[in-house]
Amino acid sequence: ILLCTSGVRDDLSVENASLREQVSASRAEAAGGKVTMGNLRMELELARERIVELSTQSNDAWAENAKLDEDNVNLKKELQEVRSCLFDVTTTWGEPKGELSAENNDDLKDQIENLQSDVSQISAMRDELSVKNDTLQKKIGSISAAREEEAGHLQRELELAQIECDVSKKGIIKQLSNELAEHQSRMKVAENSIGSLSAQLNSVQKERDKLNEEITMRLDEMIKQKELEIGMAQQIESLTSEVEHGNENVTAIRAELNRANLAASQMQEQLNIKVETLESCLLESKESIAVKVTEIESLQKELDTFQKSAAGVIMNRDLLWVRQSGSLVAGAKKADIANSDASFLEEIFSVPPTENLSSEITVHGFSHQGLSVDFKCTKDVLDRQTSVIVAKFTNTTDAPLERLHLQVAVPKYVTMEMKPPTSSTVPVMMWSSTVEVTQTIRVTNTMMGTKNLRLKLNVSFASKGMKVEHMATCSGFPPGQF
Repeated sequence: ILLCTSGVRDDLSVENASLREQVSASRAEAAGGKVTMGNLRMELELARERIVELSTQSNDAWAENAKLDEDNVNLKKELQEVRSCLFDVTTTWGEPKGELSAENNDDLKDQIENLQSDVSQISAMRDELSVKNDTLQKKIGSISAAREEEAGHLQRELELAQIECDVSKKGIIKQLSNELAEHQSRMKVAENSIGSLSAQLNSVQKERDKLNEEITMRLDEMIKQKELEIGMAQQIESLTSEVEHGNENVTAIRAELNRANLAASQMQEQLNIKVETLESCLLESKESIAVKVTEIESLQKELDTFQKSAAGVIMNRDLLWVRQSGSLVAGAKKADIANSDASFLEEIFSVPPTENLSSEITVHGFSHQGLSVDFKCTKDVLDRQTSVIVAKFTNTTDAPLERLHLQVAVPKYVTMEMKPPTSSTVPVMMWSSTVEVTQTIRVTNTMMGTKNLRLKLNVSFASKGMKVEHMATCSGFPPGQF
């Protein structure tokens, strides 16, 4: 839905872009029409300025004409004054004045001449002014005609420009109206499609909100898991530092173990020497014991013969007494007495049966979580109540068993002497060359033959870093021998 929505949006954006281009083109055309109208308006303004300029020139001409008229009026007034003066002079000169002298007459003549010259000048000036007035009238007429002609021409051009502007304006407005209507119809279609798409977008928005919630929950879970991983990483770093410190300790311990191994090897050599001497002594003692056993066997044979002879003597004595008394009852009683005497003699002279003291018996102690314990039992050659028990530890797992510790409890009638194990680590039993781990226990059963030997065991060790504890009871020793 999002892809469809994006596609529809792209199509609408393309259509809007095309419509905008068309609108911009129409606006450009309208702007061109406006430019044309502006140009026409500028030409009209120029024509109006030309008309104003011509009006100004016409006004100047009329003002100059009015000035000329005023000058003409003034000249007419002066001419009228000159004429009045001439009339006065003429009337005055024409009257007979006897009192006037020749000088006065000359002066008057001069004045008359001057006035005549002034009149002639004034006439010339009036003629000139009339000529100028005529030229001005002609000029004003030509200017007025030109102004009227140019005004009419400009009026016609203005009307044509107004008509063209109105026509272009109507065409542009009609085209823009059509394009606007088409654009509005397209916009309605687009709005309808946008409405349907908005509904789809709302549904998609809801689904996206749900997905966002799920993503937020998963992100929270991932963040918690990451925090746990960070905590575990920190713990691992601390453990790594502890392990490094432990490795340093292990290297120190290994150095101490190497020194201990050297000392142990030296002690082992000394023990081997002692064992060799003890074995030689043991061989000598076994030879002497064998001699003593042969002697005891010969003594046993002699004792058997002696018992037989003693029994025969006793029987002969009893029979003799029976014969003397003549009573069978007394004979039976005497037979009982003889049997008791014979048993008494057997108790006195009897020798216990010889045992193979050099034989070794293996008794299984227990097996628990990969640790198996077997007891190898031998008798002491000098004391038959004393036994030497060697516990052998076997590891059947795929990792060494560390921190081995064995505790043994015995009954009150048994005394025990226990030595430490040869090692606190039991290696994996993978080949025959693996070093055995053993622990020697020496027990003395003071009631052997009456009560059997029993051992209560409590062992603890570490398997793959996990501490293991186990309790067991071992009572599988042969009765009467241990």
